[in-house]
Amino acid sequence: IQNILERANDESRAKSSRVLDAKARNLEKGANGGIVTKRCPFWIDFIDGKFVLNEHAKAVKKATELCFEMGFQLISKELNKESNARKYTDSSVGKFLHKPAIYGSFLAMKNDENGRRTIVNKEIKNYYPAIISESEFHRISAKLKERQDPKLAGRKAEEFKNVLRGLVFCACGSTLRYQAQKSMYVD
Repeated sequence: IQNILERANDESRAKSSRVLDAKARNLEKGANGGIVTKRCPFWIDFIDGKFVLNEHAKAVKKATELCFEMGFQLISKELNKESNARKYTDSSVGKFLHKPAIYGSFLAMKNDENGRRTIVNKEIKNYYPAIISESEFHRISAKLKERQDPKLAGRKAEEFKNVLRGLVFCACGSTLRYQAQKSMYVD
């Protein structure tokens, strides 16, 4: 039984080594203008050996324009009012606005020992077709980061003024929020 376990462990180590080597070769190929992977964001298709923008790119572009005045919920509602082939949620809007693929970059990621995604290699610029410029992406990122400040976060409803906004916090550090559906405060 010991020999079987040792052989299985050696085989697993050899497979792991081959996979890591193949990924490194693909990243090197991508840095030299080749294709790393055919998988791409939902607003890009891989057709005839090239990446091209598809029908979703227009909605993503609109979301990048709206994110300076609106939050993720309102952006998703606005996009869903139009006749898009996809239904957008506040979560999906938040995810694609944070992706460097919007300005054409590819980042190879892997999970570290704690399960968090980390960058494996430097970014490959101009890998995908860009929807916005890199400087515009960094402006959007700064705006989204600014909104994470508890004093500025959240929707500013006209019909309800929360006098405790930015003043009252839960023990965990999150802000106190009012839920209109339940007419009560929640943390």
